[in-house]
Amino acid sequence: MRLGVLVDALVVGGAIALLASSGPFASTQLVDVPSVALCVTSGHVAKQGNVLSIDDKSMRAVVNDDHSSEAELQFRYAGPAKRLEPLANGELRMQIGLKLRAKDTCNVVYVMWHIAPDQGVAVSIKSNPKKSTHGECGATGYINEKPTVARTAPPIAPGSTHVLHAVIDHSTLRVHADGILVWEGDLGDAAFAFDGPAGVRTDNVETSFVLRVPQRGKPWRGCPLF
Repeated sequence: MRLGVLVDALVVGGAIALLASSGPFASTQLVDVPSVALCVTSGHVAKQGNVLSIDDKSMRAVVNDDHSSEAELQFRYAGPAKRLEPLANGELRMQIGLKLRAKDTCNVVYVMWHIAPDQGVAVSIKSNPKKSTHGECGATGYINEKPTVARTAPPIAPGSTHVLHAVIDHSTLRVHADGILVWEGDLGDAAFAFDGPAGVRTDNVETSFVLRVPQRGKPWRGCPLF
């Protein structure tokens, strides 16, 4: 299976051996999130060490007991998922990205790297005060943020490896794609009306990835049972 090949490639020599370094833009020492602490809230993944693989229409996950304002996603893109599903607006989009301040499915900051039909990095805030479940908010409450600095992200092709890094410094979000500053701007008040962990989102892609967050001074906690 292609997923097995991807996982093997990422695991050999360490999870990040085939992926670009986080580079000088990383403001803190980042560490791999162990798979036991990455709680999958939607979709299905395969786990091998700290590497997660997905080949499905969508996946959502967050880091248990985390309040990071910085995160990095190192991933290898294999191609479109075998099962595809349009987004709520009807668009069939392939994308992978980071969740920040993810209080719940209704209140979260998204940093998404679009693969198709368009390519590039987009930032949005999903804000639904007093709502916390998908049944309550659905696909409402999105605010598409405008950057003050924007550059073209490198193209993503099947078989390629990439690094997406995002950090919130006070109210400013900076996003690097493969070491290039591609998005910088003020998030505004809506992003700070809630708080929560970092995480990952994918839509309609087959990929293997490692999520990294700042080094912590407390033990990792496994995901709670629901």
